[in-house]
Amino acid sequence: MSIVQFVCFQTQLAREAFLARWEPFAKSFMDKGLERIVLADRDAAADGFAFISRNEWPEDRFGAAFLGQLPADAGGGGVIAIQGGAFRVVWSNSHPVRTTADKVVALVRVAPDALAQTVEELRSLAVEHAAGAGWMVFARDSATRGGRFDAVLEVHASTESTARRVREAIASQLAVAPNLKESHVLAMCERLSLP
Repeated sequence: MSIVQFVCFQTQLAREAFLARWEPFAKSFMDKGLERIVLADRDAAADGFAFISRNEWPEDRFGAAFLGQLPADAGGGGVIAIQGGAFRVVWSNSHPVRTTADKVVALVRVAPDALAQTVEELRSLAVEHAAGAGWMVFARDSATRGGRFDAVLEVHASTESTARRVREAIASQLAVAPNLKESHVLAMCERLSLP
């Protein structure tokens, strides 16, 4: 079984400048046993997270690298790295079936004891808005401390315009969802995958 770690980056740096700072860190984690990194971005000038890294770890290597505790958020050189959290896939339709790299990512923090209900709400949103391009719902790994969010939804889209439309629909539904303390819904594009 694997652990999926999400790291969110706030920056005004252009993609090339960000990648020059990010790649050495990514390679050092690959050396620690990280199986795969997928980096997605959106308009760096927009508010919120300009980049999100989805890091896929074998469970034993994740445990050895972090000893059950994610590092604190950190910043420097025009980049703030925010630990989204460590997660497990709890719902998926064919991990992931897609034809393009466009997707919507929803990161949510919930009230205490509301995780199971929120995960079910995210699954319903995925089914409603997937349009055959693939989706996954992630829930926080209870054995790992740290991280800002409790659940994540990824819905892949066939085009960039579809991703924007799906983002608007999901954001409006999450805006009125009970038990949410924080949510970020972003239309993104996967730009880089290692290896």
